[in-house]
Amino acid sequence: MSIELINDFHNSAVRLRVRGIPCELSAGQVRRAKRTLCGVGGCLCSGILGTRGIQWVDAGDDYRRIVTTDAMDRQGHECVRVEWQD
Repeated sequence: MSIELINDFHNSAVRLRVRGIPCELSAGQVRRAKRTLCGVGGCLCSGILGTRGIQWVDAGDDYRRIVTTDAMDRQGHECVRVEWQD
């Protein structure tokens, strides 16, 4: 499955492949998202992932809202966790 993340300040979007939700984005995916969504040095429009605004994902029969949180993966590296918001 893939998810599309947006930054509504810069009007940008990035599509990332994930195995499903919930999931953990790798450090490479986080760098790619940040660079694509907000590549402006010193800009304060977003957090570590570069997203801004409500994030929605096509869940097949409907769109569902997701939330992202900073986390640590199993090896102790920084990553971002993606989960459904109820």
